[in-house]
Amino acid sequence: MNKVFRLGMIVALIALAAFSANAGTSGAQASNSPAALDDVALFVPLVFKNVGNIHGRVTEGGVAAAGVSLDLNRWDGSTSTKISTTTTDAKGYYRFWDAPTLNSGESYYVFYNNNPPVASRLAYWFTHDLTSYTAGSAALLENFDIANVILTSPSDLSTVALPATFNWVKRSATPDDSYEFYLYSNDSDPDYVSGKLGYVEQYTLTDLPAGFNWNTQYEWDISIYGAAGGFGSSYQVFDVTFTQGTTPHGIWGRVTDAGLPAAGVNLLLRFWDGSAYSTAATTTTDADGYYQFLGAAALGDGQEYYVRYGPNNSDPTRLWGWWSVSLLSYPVGGADVHLEDFDIANIPLVSPASGSTVTLPYTFYWTKRPATPTDSYEWDLYSDQYNAYTSLLGYVDGVNILSIPSVFPPGVEYYWDVWVYGPGGGAGECFEAWYITFTNTGQIESVQLSTRPAGAEIKDKPMRGTR
Repeated sequence: MNKVFRLGMIVALIALAAFSANAGTSGAQASNSPAALDDVALFVPLVFKNVGNIHGRVTEGGVAAAGVSLDLNRWDGSTSTKISTTTTDAKGYYRFWDAPTLNSGESYYVFYNNNPPVASRLAYWFTHDLTSYTAGSAALLENFDIANVILTSPSDLSTVALPATFNWVKRSATPDDSYEFYLYSNDSDPDYVSGKLGYVEQYTLTDLPAGFNWNTQYEWDISIYGAAGGFGSSYQVFDVTFTQGTTPHGIWGRVTDAGLPAAGVNLLLRFWDGSAYSTAATTTTDADGYYQFLGAAALGDGQEYYVRYGPNNSDPTRLWGWWSVSLLSYPVGGADVHLEDFDIANIPLVSPASGSTVTLPYTFYWTKRPATPTDSYEWDLYSDQYNAYTSLLGYVDGVNILSIPSVFPPGVEYYWDVWVYGPGGGAGECFEAWYITFTNTGQIESVQLSTRPAGAEIKDKPMRGTR
């Protein structure tokens, strides 16, 4: 039943009830006593108002983002107008109440603006458009995440030669992101957009885009597109200047040291003929850190090339070695192939110190490389016959070792170190390797470590000692 009560009807009923209660015999004075109303029943109606809202949820790194200020805007085809502002609740939900009905050609969208600025968050976010809405109805607009995308290299105010690879850190909580590289100038018209790249963490710019000039400062950042249709931008904006250097050819890449160009680094192009390795060519990186191997022979079935740095036995600020990803095909007459960019900054070991004796479980520590947050680390233990190793641990600075395999009996001196795996597919080994003795084998049920023969931790590894 549709219970609609008019105020006039309610007043009339109350007046009638009061009159009946107070009515007496002819000429009798009406009583004002409360007892005269004892038999009067007053029914107060409950009036329900069905108020809809435009709603969604905001997270930061996958966790509810409370207290985030958002604007609901209406677009009429030419002008955007702010309709209302709200703040997310403790669980990250937002609701805009009493939004008017949209007319034909109009739409609503929610806008997040990172102001006052928070460095861990995106600069802004625009949801997709809500193109149809009736006042009083409920509509889920969009759930979105405001965690920042961190730019890594080239660093701010860098001068680079082309081709140049631009790197950032993917948002781990939102693997359905698609990223876009954006290069532009605040002082002039030209801009360059890569288009949606998918869930990646780098983009290589091979040539200077039309309208851009050499030796001129531009800005770059990263746009993020969510699965629901919204988009945002990285908090950071880095300045970059392009220098007209020599474009690398042949099998090429770039070497950095703590994020900066590593000039004068000696590298080997190693060749696998199907049964053994040999050195096909050597080169040295140029002033911008680029390497190129020209004139390499074509590869046959089962053959491959890779680039090796090291062994480095003299500079403790750099890795002992780096092994690039393998190149499995290379045509007759050659080709320009961007093999891999990599960083040779060392991973300093921290504890336990070399020569220590420890009881398992025990936590081993090292220092993460701050310029390369896309690193993933691996802890390794060595004897004369075996190498035990963890799975890839991610960008961490330590691991708690619960047990060691039975082929590593306690009371014997071994050595440990750390490997790093880069986003390009290559791997490097830290400069130092420290002695360690265990008093026990730890928790027998643990399967934390895998085992392989000594020297099999990577292809074509030279012998090394402890340092």
